[in-house]
Amino acid sequence: MNKLNHLAIIADGNGRWAERRGLSRSEGHEQGLHKIDDLLHWCVNLDIGVLSVYVFSWDNWKRPKAEVDALINLANKYFDRYKEFGENNVRVVVSGTRERLEQDTIDRIETVQRETAHCDGLILNLCANYSGRREIVDAIAKGARTDEEITKALYQELPPPDLILRTGGHQRLSDFLLWQSAYTELVFSHTLFPDLSLAEIRQIKKGFESVTRKFGGVVV
Repeated sequence: MNKLNHLAIIADGNGRWAERRGLSRSEGHEQGLHKIDDLLHWCVNLDIGVLSVYVFSWDNWKRPKAEVDALINLANKYFDRYKEFGENNVRVVVSGTRERLEQDTIDRIETVQRETAHCDGLILNLCANYSGRREIVDAIAKGARTDEEITKALYQELPPPDLILRTGGHQRLSDFLLWQSAYTELVFSHTLFPDLSLAEIRQIKKGFESVTRKFGGVVV
């Protein structure tokens, strides 16, 4: 039986969730952050050691300024919860480039990472201002050339995701963890991210545990 140790999620559908309820897209993104809190509890209960969530992509800067500003403000408030993360033994790391970010946000990122670095429970990897292509380019810019060197030069030293779940109905990776996902199992759900449930996560985990993973080889 496969062990689901690293679950990665493309958290899509927050804006549509809000629009269907007559709310602002920003309110949808806020609801999405509440769902990440749910996922933290679920992952602990399901013995999933690493949770990566795609919360803001490099290409999201193309969105209206008001929506981008709201996303950044929500992220800042989330980073400020470092004491709460520490009390719950959650180590927070943030994957992404610091380019375009205000120094205030960068300081918050450094604080939450520093203040939770001692935690040895669940690892929460927030992919913010993130691009999978940019991550590979940045690794090469550091002088990495071989497979091992590039892997070590990525934004975080984490095990590759065992499974990537994309909510919201679209079936694409959208520049998410491109280097790390070479042999990752992919699941696409029509559920909008704020509506994601523990029952669905349990079902996805159960399906992963029974799949045959070959990694390019042959299973006899």
